[in-house]
Amino acid sequence: TFIKVYESMTSKRDDIRFVLLGSGPAENDLKERMPEAIFPGYLKGTELGEGYASGDILFFPSTTETFGNVVQEALASGLPAVVSNVGGCKEIVKQSNGGLISKAKDARSFEKNITRLLDDRDKYEKCKEDGLKFAHTRSWRYINKDLIEMYEKISKEDHSKRDPLISIV
Repeated sequence: TFIKVYESMTSKRDDIRFVLLGSGPAENDLKERMPEAIFPGYLKGTELGEGYASGDILFFPSTTETFGNVVQEALASGLPAVVSNVGGCKEIVKQSNGGLISKAKDARSFEKNITRLLDDRDKYEKCKEDGLKFAHTRSWRYINKDLIEMYEKISKEDHSKRDPLISIV
């Protein structure tokens, strides 16, 4: 899917560049089949943040990703995401409104959504803004806030009236 979208879009537009962050077993094949793409390799820390921040859209057609760290990192960097409707990434995009969801393994669906974000500036900015807003709710401080509040509430409750043999946590 990735290669099909690359081939189609680079043949139609001269204003886009595909950049593949990371590395893996398919890297050499991708480099051969995507000669105009940029392959910075495996990045971490500041370099990874700079990699995301240098982009405009995250194109992530994975159907097997479950946790969606890549999508969350992209949203936190202000990149709207175009993801598959199969796998865990779609849930992040649904919750955040930080991008568009495409039909799995359907290159035309992905290309249509990428093109929409590139050509519809209002939609792009709305996805970017919503994604950033959502990303702020994914910090450990924010996520643990509710948990800590629940613990504080439980610790203040009168436990003397509870049956000590039954405790469900």
